[in-house]
Amino acid sequence: AITTVNLSGTGTSLGIGRGALAATPTVSVLGLNLNGMVTTGAVTDTEAAADNGFTTVNIDSSTAASTLNSLVIADATTLNISGDALLTVTTLTTPPALAAINVTNSAGASIGGTLGTAVTFTGGAGADTVALGATTRAITLGDGADTATVTGLVGTGGSVNFGDGNDTAIMTFAQANAADASAVFNSRFLAFETL
Repeated sequence: AITTVNLSGTGTSLGIGRGALAATPTVSVLGLNLNGMVTTGAVTDTEAAADNGFTTVNIDSSTAASTLNSLVIADATTLNISGDALLTVTTLTTPPALAAINVTNSAGASIGGTLGTAVTFTGGAGADTVALGATTRAITLGDGADTATVTGLVGTGGSVNFGDGNDTAIMTFAQANAADASAVFNSRFLAFETL
């Protein structure tokens, strides 16, 4: 059964599956290695619609930056992003069971689409970009010049720590005006330099 896919160059869409499975697979990990890959369509775990999709997706973006226009991994619980070249996912449709996105890519990762409120995001040394709703998880963006677009205050138990670097929080004027007088905002959004 397929476990690793290597991609470079340009393309439209790609479906990744393992064929009809007679039983639940013992290994549900997909390794996606990218080198200067740019797609105009979606990279999709097609197995998820058939039976048992990949629960852990490991993306290594190295040598040259890569952009996936859309990433559809409906059964994923964990997304790991490593490598040394920026990965941009223009649109990530948050899988229902996704619990964690972990970034160790030294150039960073840019994730489009608002993350689910129950998703934990852990950034690394690169410049990470995310969009957050009323998260109920501890979000840590790590080092680097990180950017988070926020729609308002965090939910119960939620926090956003931008970490080291020249970091930016983006929100509307009305949201910023309301947040300015909020003890919740001031105690839960930490270590950003620009609003």
